[in-house]
Amino acid sequence: MGGENGEPEERSPSPEWSALAGETARVPRATIVDEWEACVEALETDSQRSVAVLRGVAALAAEEPDAVEHTIVDVAPYASSGATNVRQQATLVLARLAEHHPGSVAIAVDQLGVTVANAPDLPSRRRATTALARLARTEPEAVARVADRLVPQLESDDDFLREDAALALGRITHRGTLPVDLDLDVDDLLPLYVAALGAQFRRAVRVDALDDCLAVGEELDDLLASVTGCEGLRDTLTVILDAVDTAAAHGGVAPEPLRDRVAAVAERAERVTEER
Repeated sequence: MGGENGEPEERSPSPEWSALAGETARVPRATIVDEWEACVEALETDSQRSVAVLRGVAALAAEEPDAVEHTIVDVAPYASSGATNVRQQATLVLARLAEHHPGSVAIAVDQLGVTVANAPDLPSRRRATTALARLARTEPEAVARVADRLVPQLESDDDFLREDAALALGRITHRGTLPVDLDLDVDDLLPLYVAALGAQFRRAVRVDALDDCLAVGEELDDLLASVTGCEGLRDTLTVILDAVDTAAAHGGVAPEPLRDRVAAVAERAERVTEER
């Protein structure tokens, strides 16, 4: 429905929503879990209430991702919102949930691609690119639809944008779903993909995140089996995988020698990238 000039009318929040949330900065868990229809209505009213809802969902997405999987279909359109604060919160929700529910978050690929390419703010672009990189692990065909939005990010001045774009495109390529008409040299992409994985591993080591280290290790192991004709890259992969095995043997990632070794591996991967 629209107003006199065909513009959408701004909806007023229902009495139920006003009683539940008022003007709070973040909608509480119970409201999101048990009164989601009221939250959806609030999303459609104004940016202040939208942000309150999305902040609440983002907090739960970090702590209880299963509790907010049902919100994805309603949050997805806001990932390309014209309101910066709304867009930032929506992309944060999707980036967090892409780690746990990629199949559900895949419906937001097109909106995420728009934000990667067009959003004027760095946080929105970072979060959207992170979401796509995570989705590409299991939903490469869906992410391939917006591969052309990711390619320019490989030359970004921002490390996180550049790395996540390389991860997304590397995962798409490795699974054979890269669009044939994409302006991208796969031989140039491979070292960027390896370097991005090395950087992920280094960050995981710094915070003693053994599960993340092992996840990177599995991806590297899978990649190693398919890399041919580039001994420098194979050597780099082998060294990183050896560090992963060492981390697993310790049952943690605390030993300082391992930290130093991983830092050296990351630097080596960067040198390989420059040489290529």
